[in-house]
Parts: sequence; C-alpha cells; structure tokens
Amino acid sequence: MEGLLKNIDFNGAVYHKKNRQKYEYYLGYQDIAEQRYISESTQFNLASLSKMYTAVMVFQLIEQGRPQLSDKITNWLNATHFTEVTVAQLLTHTSGIPEYLVEV
Repeated sequence: MEGLLKNIDFNGAVYHKKNRQKYEYYLGYQDIAEQRYISESTQFNLASLSKMYTAVMVFQLIEQGRPQLSDKITNWLNATHFTEVTVAQLLTHTSGIPEYLVEV
C-alpha cells in the first residue's frame, strides 16, 4: 500500500480494519506552509462527501428496525432544538436546520 500511494502522489490517510487486524497509513501534509504532517489526529474537512455514506449507514440501521424514517431525531440524538425534525427530513435535507460551518 505504501509504495502504491507514494507512486500516485497520495496526500491523505488510509484506514482499513478486517477482523482484528487494523491498518493505518498517513502520507503528506495537513499544512504545507507549516510543514505539519498528516497524523492520526488530523481532522479532514469532508464537506458533502460524507452525506452519501451517512445515508447508507442510516438506511442499514432502518433495515434492522432502528430508527424509522418517521422518527423524530430527538428519539435518537440528544438534541434540544429542532424537536420536530424527522430522520426522513434529515436524509432529504428538508429539516429546516440552517447550514453552519465548524472551524477546526
């Protein structure tokens, strides 16, 4: 893996776990100007890339009977705001929750 990633000029992190074996590999910079390398504690800004993975995981849970699309998110999350928002609304981006950015 290391040789393959170096040959394609990879900059990022790879994590793979199968059974009890775990593989982690970090290559490149999290901040080129400061010459700080990527490490296990590096936080990546994934933007919208994670939306499809989150939806797949939620639907896998729905197949197992938890949660249901009609459930309020407060059934599953410790949320004090947006108490009428459903799982379906989150998945279809119709919840009315405003967009926000978190600085890392």
